[in-house]
Amino acid sequence: SMKIMGYDDNILSANYSEFADVPADSDICRYINEAKRLGYISGKGNGEFGPKDELSYNDAIVIVVSALGAKGIAAEKGGYSAGYLYAAKRLNLKHDSIDNTTAITNADMIKILYAQLFAYTAFDPNDGIEIDTEEYVLEKHLGVKKVSGKVRQAGNILLNSDAGLTDTDGRITVGSTVLYTDEPHLNLLGLHIDAYYKEIKGKNIFLCADTSDNNITVVDSKDF
Repeated sequence: SMKIMGYDDNILSANYSEFADVPADSDICRYINEAKRLGYISGKGNGEFGPKDELSYNDAIVIVVSALGAKGIAAEKGGYSAGYLYAAKRLNLKHDSIDNTTAITNADMIKILYAQLFAYTAFDPNDGIEIDTEEYVLEKHLGVKKVSGKVRQAGNILLNSDAGLTDTDGRITVGSTVLYTDEPHLNLLGLHIDAYYKEIKGKNIFLCADTSDNNITVVDSKDF
């Protein structure tokens, strides 16, 4: 969650530990220290964090909602755990309800962290907490942008000899946006996708694509 919010290893110190059961030389210490400083976590009491304890779904939501800046919204709606679930919904943090008595799996946590990428963030403009719906975490903190549209070009292959495009390797064109890539991605040609990219040295570099909006039917010749 800390990495997603843009915190880099180089700016986090691990010369000490906020908790007695977290060694200062451990890989996770720097993130736990910063999360504690920012109020995302408080530990289990008695100066301990419980790094090997199981984590419930609602506890995970508390950490992510806090990282997104919405602890105040959660508090207004009753705090743990209903208030945090309410705040998660307001932040567009899409999640499935899981029994709080059941420890989440690594796969569950990955889903929550993935959802965090497409959530909004909250901020305090001095007169109450508001939610920034202009940018997702993905763009605001990691610089990754999204463009949606039909793939009109994949490498040197154009869709229906599309006018206005140049059949050049090393790029795909989504709608009117040219993205640069080392792979041809011919499998995307003609599909409507959500493409994610990042500007690097003046070029929009293609990172990945979501093709889930396409209903694709595969027909085998033996069916005829």
